Amino acid sequence: MVAQAPRPRREASPERWRAALNRAEKEGIEIRQLVGSGGWIATSGRDRHSAYELEVTGGLVHGCACLAAQHDDPVCKHRAAFLAEFGGFEAVAA
Repeated sequence: MVAQAPRPRREASPERWRAALNRAEKEGIEIRQLVGSGGWIATSGRDRHSAYELEVTGGLVHGCACLAAQHDDPVCKHRAAFLAEFGGFEAVAA
């Protein structure tokens, strides 16, 4: 069996953040706060019955449970949607 080379880590860029927000808007991703725990979720763009947990501390989103984030991608449409709705998107997309 041949060992696979590790995938190069994707980098965040303003273009990637804008593309992620564009996908989030096209797919109708919504951000919700859970009443009981105060946690945050983002709806799935592909499965209307699923949502992804967002890691939010002090109003800053720094993680997501989606596949992109599980593969160490620093940019995902769920985090982009959170930043666009609650502030901070301009800073990452500048």
